[in-house]
Amino acid sequence: MSAPRGLVRVRQDSQGVTVQVVGWGRMQQSVPLRRLGESCLADGSAPFRVDLRHCSYLDSTFLGTLLCLQRMARKLDQGQFQLISPSPECNRLFKQIGVDE
Repeated sequence: MSAPRGLVRVRQDSQGVTVQVVGWGRMQQSVPLRRLGESCLADGSAPFRVDLRHCSYLDSTFLGTLLCLQRMARKLDQGQFQLISPSPECNRLFKQIGVDE
């Protein structure tokens, strides 16, 4: 059975907030992800993580949202934004656009 297109799960616990992307990260999930991420980063009390181990595709809007959240975390001088285990497909995309750091 193939992964659903664009399933995004959110889990909050004592360790912070983790967003898991399964299948495709698409424009439709970008605005809610950005709002949640901005809120968590502004609060600064717990890490905000995006788990990409089961993500097979990121469209340009979703990718831009991740980059925006990373810039916000840097601007706030917090190490609170983390990408967890990017899939080979995500790593390939990050390398192609030069953000594989």
